[in-house]
Amino acid sequence: MRKIAIVSFFHPESSLCLAKYIGQKGIKVDYYYIVKYQHDDGKYSGFEYTNTIKYLGIHRLTYREAPEIIAYFKDTNVNVHLLRIWDYINHPWLNKIILKFSLRIIKNKKYDAINVVGQVGYVSYIHNELKDYKNLIHTIHEIGAHDGHDRLPLIESIIKDNSKIIVHSHHLYQRLISEYKVDKSRVSVIHFGRFETCALYEHPTELSRGIDNSKIVFLLYGFLADYKGLDVLAKALPFLSDIEDKFTIVIAGSGDNKSLDTLQSYRNVVVYNHFLSNAEMMCFIKNSSVILLPYKSASQTGIISTCSLYGKPVIATKVGAFPEMVKDGGNGILIDPNDEQALAAAIRGIVLNKESIDKLGEEMSNWGKDDSYSWLSIADKTIALYKR
Repeated sequence: MRKIAIVSFFHPESSLCLAKYIGQKGIKVDYYYIVKYQHDDGKYSGFEYTNTIKYLGIHRLTYREAPEIIAYFKDTNVNVHLLRIWDYINHPWLNKIILKFSLRIIKNKKYDAINVVGQVGYVSYIHNELKDYKNLIHTIHEIGAHDGHDRLPLIESIIKDNSKIIVHSHHLYQRLISEYKVDKSRVSVIHFGRFETCALYEHPTELSRGIDNSKIVFLLYGFLADYKGLDVLAKALPFLSDIEDKFTIVIAGSGDNKSLDTLQSYRNVVVYNHFLSNAEMMCFIKNSSVILLPYKSASQTGIISTCSLYGKPVIATKVGAFPEMVKDGGNGILIDPNDEQALAAAIRGIVLNKESIDKLGEEMSNWGKDDSYSWLSIADKTIALYKR
C-alpha cells in the first residue's frame, strides 16, 4: 500500500490524527477536509487555518495558512487539503458540481484506498460518486438517533454497494448489525484515540479568570442538547446543598437548554452559554478537576478523547460507548442514567475524597497510550482493513 486518501465531512479532530499515524507508517496520505465557502472562519474542532485563498474546490494548505497542523505532520508524508463547497445546505446543485469535479480529481490519483469519514451532509452524494471505486471505506460516527428510531439512507446505500465500514465502538457495531442487518464481515470496530490536534490551540483565555481553582471544579461542556442530562444535574444539586461551598460546576457550550435557568440559580454554578473555540475548550478542561457526562442517551463521545489529554477523570452514565471507554473506579465513575441521586452521590464522593481525583486522573492520563485507543494500534488496524 503506497498512498491513500481520507475525505472527511466533519470530525477533523479524529481523522487528522489518523492521517498522521498512517503517514508515519510510510504511506502517503492526502487528507481532504470539506468546508463551506460561505461564512468560513477557518475554525473547527482541532483544526484551524487562516489567510487562505478562498476559492471553490481543492486547495492544499501551506504552513503560512495552518502552521499548527502542518507542523503536526512534520516528518510524515501527509498533505492537508481543503475541499470547499459553496454551503452545507444552500445551492445543492452548485455543491454537487464542485464535488463531482473534485472527486474526479481524487479518483484520477489512483489511490490504493479512499476512506470517507462522516455520515451527514453531502456524504451520500460522495458515496454515489465513489461507489465503484476499487477500495472504498466508510467511517461512520453515528448510525442514526440514539434511540434507534430513525435510519440513515447513506448506510442503506453503503450496505447495498458493498463498501467496507468502520465504526468506533462495539455499541455502534451491535446497533448496526441489529438495525440494518448488515453482514458482520463488512463492519470493523476500530476506535479513535486522543484528539491530539485540539491541544495545538491551547493558550490562555479570559474565561479562565472566572474559574475558582481553590475548589473542586466539575465541568460539563459541549453542545448542550437535552440528551446531555442537564436536567438530571439540576435535580441532583439539591442533594448536595450541605457541601455546595466546596465545589464549583462550570457549564460551557452553546445550546438553548431549558435547564440552564434552574442551574444558574445555584451559587456554585457558572454558565458560559456560547460556542466554544478550541482555546476556550482546552482552557476549561485544563482548569477543571472532573468532567461530568450525565447523558440520558448516547452513541459515543469525543469528550474522553479530549479530556484524557490532561488526565481529567469523568463521571459518566452507562449509555452508548461510555462503558467501553470508562473503567468504573479506574479512569472515572460510571452511574445509571436518569438517576440524580447516583449522580449526587458520585459528586459527593469526589468532593469528600479529593485524593480520588489524582488516582482516577492518573489512569485517565494513560488512556490511549498502550491500549486499543492508541493511535499506533488504530493505524495498524486501519491499514490492515485497507489491504483486505
